[in-house]
Amino acid sequence: MTTVLICDDRRSVREGLTRVMSAVPGVSRIDCVAHGDELLARYSRQPVDVVLVGTQRAVPTGVEATRRLVSANPQANVIVFGAPDDAGSIAAAIAGGARGYLRWDASRPELVAALAHTLASTSVPAPRQPSDPGVQLTER
Repeated sequence: MTTVLICDDRRSVREGLTRVMSAVPGVSRIDCVAHGDELLARYSRQPVDVVLVGTQRAVPTGVEATRRLVSANPQANVIVFGAPDDAGSIAAAIAGGARGYLRWDASRPELVAALAHTLASTSVPAPRQPSDPGVQLTER
């Protein structure tokens, strides 16, 4: 069974992700926090299998929360959610230690696949900084 912690400052996003995740087979517990400080405190008290962190264009809170969590807990499995055309946040989240990135409108099969892939990873690749900040990432 998989435990999930959702971090986003928008209540509607937390509630929406909770609804989606509650329908994913194998997910046994879903908790939510609104801010990075809450994320760090909750994770240190009760680690989970996967952390979902929301990002917003030009708002560094989700990326910063990811970086801080992975810095303090390198074993943390973080998947970041955000806009598909926000290459800056995507690159920063991956460089900060996120294991994956999903679009806000990811389908249930995409979510299940991302969870399975993240949980199957046994090693965390070293974060890489993109050499070109304007790099365009593919959908994959």
